[in-house]
Amino acid sequence: MIRLEIILTFVVVLIICVCPDVKSQDNSSFLIQNNDFPTPINLLLENEDLILISSINTLNNFPNSTISTIKLSDGSVLAQQDFKGFVLSRNGFRKISNNYYLFGDIRDAFQINKSLGVYKLNPEFELLDSVFYTTPSMNSGATTCTSNDTYIVGISVDDIDPENRELNFTVIDTMLSIYNSFNFNTSNQNTFAWESINTPDNNFLISSSKNDFGNISRFNQINKLNIDGQESWQVANIDTLADNSVPTWMCELDNKEIIQSSKIDRRSDLEYLENNWNPEPLKITKYTPGGEVLISTLVNVSNLEEINLQKLIASNDNTFYAVGELRDNQIGQRFGLVIKFNSNLEIIWLKKYVHDLTNTSNYTYRIFNLIESNNKIIFLGTSRNQIGYQQIWVFTTNKNGCYSSVNCDELILTNLTSTIPNVFNLNIFPNPTNHFINIESDISEGKYFIYLINGALVGSDDFFNNKKIDLSQLVPGLYFITIKSKDNKSYSSIFAKH
Repeated sequence: MIRLEIILTFVVVLIICVCPDVKSQDNSSFLIQNNDFPTPINLLLENEDLILISSINTLNNFPNSTISTIKLSDGSVLAQQDFKGFVLSRNGFRKISNNYYLFGDIRDAFQINKSLGVYKLNPEFELLDSVFYTTPSMNSGATTCTSNDTYIVGISVDDIDPENRELNFTVIDTMLSIYNSFNFNTSNQNTFAWESINTPDNNFLISSSKNDFGNISRFNQINKLNIDGQESWQVANIDTLADNSVPTWMCELDNKEIIQSSKIDRRSDLEYLENNWNPEPLKITKYTPGGEVLISTLVNVSNLEEINLQKLIASNDNTFYAVGELRDNQIGQRFGLVIKFNSNLEIIWLKKYVHDLTNTSNYTYRIFNLIESNNKIIFLGTSRNQIGYQQIWVFTTNKNGCYSSVNCDELILTNLTSTIPNVFNLNIFPNPTNHFINIESDISEGKYFIYLINGALVGSDDFFNNKKIDLSQLVPGLYFITIKSKDNKSYSSIFAKH
């Protein structure tokens, strides 16, 4: 195994140019303001000027997930669909053929997980079908998801007892039939599942981190499994993790080699003390398709700086991106961070970004995902202030991460537009209910549709605000209700009838 070390020194130069030709007209940067505190999850490209963003909000009394359709050229929100009471997992927004699939868990107002499930939606995001299930302990939270053209693998953490956490894998086909469900990694270890990848041979890779309570050791590993639960191989990284709850991200290159990230503990290393380096450096490791370590590198920064990753994304030519946040405690600023690596784990380029409307030390910037399209990069991130108000942030650059057409080192992304979508509030009560529900909404007029959890329509009628709906004809169970306005904006939620 070969290990490289990369030492980075960040010099902050903030340049604000008011010249009209500095910003390329092809690039944009905008904040999507919202009444909630959304955290972005997935980014899908529909066409050259249209993206889909999935986000979750778990800070309010009742959690929800949202799918937003965004026009890149002007930042406008063309459509928005909300799923109240449903929390998406990482990578839980998938497109297979012409339909969309959402994997996550249903939670009540107390944030208690009730069950895991998949929604199947048509291209207009209308409910076609759904399936729900529980794990052996019935105390599980959705963590991540992967898929191919024929099945979806939902991965969750199953808390058997306070010191025994297992991973549950449930394989569901595109018709929402459960093919298989099994628990894995049964041991006296505290396990976190972070990332999953489908492989061309209909297997999947899972990146996880563990804490062995007996040995007080923390390490990360990769397992390759087939859909029947049989393990092809397993590899563990022997370096002690700085914290086993810090994500260990993973991606697969074009040549099927595997990249995994982690943060390791170097607090007892004299070299880090002498050089004043952060004692919890970022480690990047490359594996063969069979799980053998090829090379690793440490990305060292000053003790006053810290790198926190949110995702690894494979690019072409066996290159890849690491995205997240750079904390510069010397100047009190937190930047959105993107690093592009080559196949030898050498840095091709590194960029830090902030947004001009909120460019102060009171704001934290993070980048969660990106998509390459037509020699451009579309970034998905957040801008968050000290009291927790968070906005989704979308911006585009050229293929080298340059936002400005004049100065590629420009850090401040000039605002193109700041969009406030028409977000509808929806309050359903009582929930659960025995006989009726009341609906309060910002939608003054429209229609409502009530579906069984399998997608079958069981009721619909005209809707107006403060509507009272009689449910006496419905049998006890979970139901899905969608309110549609006259201009086709919609809001969905789940209610239970006893």
